[in-house]
Amino acid sequence: MNISKKKRRWSCGQLKVIGWGKRHGKQRFKCKNCGILFTSNRKEQRIKNRFTWFKKWVLERQTYKTLSRDSGYSIDTLQRTFYTLLEQAPQIKIIKRGQVNLRIDATYFKSFVYWLTRMI
Repeated sequence: MNISKKKRRWSCGQLKVIGWGKRHGKQRFKCKNCGILFTSNRKEQRIKNRFTWFKKWVLERQTYKTLSRDSGYSIDTLQRTFYTLLEQAPQIKIIKRGQVNLRIDATYFKSFVYWLTRMI
């Protein structure tokens, strides 16, 4: 018994999809409903595409709402993806040392600056 999976268009959700040749060794598909051409998704490629949004979340401090609006992914999908990426983060080993020098910029703390000027 050979059960074939039907391809579903990610934007309109229709099952009216036909094969449309190959490009770079990947099968292409065309949606009969909206006419958009696309290739089938692979998990590795999907994660790689979503990593772009992860970088915007971390480095540019964009909200889930903004990322969801711009990417087209749901907030739940983004959260699931980001937590998966965070769990796979490399562990950083901290080397313990005997002495530690601590430098503090105390200009932010007015009371500390006042105390420091009284001591001098």
